[in-house]
Amino acid sequence: MPANWEVITDVEELSVQLPELAISGLIPIFLGVDPSTGSNVSIFLDVSRLIENPEPIDLQEYIEFQEADIGNNMNVIGEIERTSTTLDGIPSTQFRYRSRQNGVDIQYAQVLLVSDELRLGCHSIGFLVTGTSNVGLVQQNETIGRILGSLTNLDFGIASCDELYTLLRFLWIFLVFLRITSSY
Repeated sequence: MPANWEVITDVEELSVQLPELAISGLIPIFLGVDPSTGSNVSIFLDVSRLIENPEPIDLQEYIEFQEADIGNNMNVIGEIERTSTTLDGIPSTQFRYRSRQNGVDIQYAQVLLVSDELRLGCHSIGFLVTGTSNVGLVQQNETIGRILGSLTNLDFGIASCDELYTLLRFLWIFLVFLRITSSY
């Protein structure tokens, strides 16, 4: 991360700043911002599918869902470019697109990671790594590309996939119980 960028890794602070995303099942775990340009890199854990059905994510379905979501919600200018890439040694999918936000053209690079590797949640949690910058800031676009390409040591610290699935099933049952009892 460039030295002049401001970095926030406190999940609670990020969730307070981005409550609409946390409610939808996207947990922000990292935000780096260049205060002079607004360019940024963010990392979210996508646990939205765990809330309803704690099963492994179908990768192709997840990629298609994310691409449709971008197309439907991001005011995309032109096409969404989808390519295969590798992040921290993990095969992943990258979307590149431009969007108009408040009259400014923004360049997005978004990498989706879903893996059966233990360190990435055993195919049950998606990682969304996104970099944004003003389209006219070529140097910032290059910086974001270098940042995305240099991310390493993505790890949850889970002992086994069975441990994770047991925990997620318990969490899912607990959430269902809370929904039932709160409806009375």
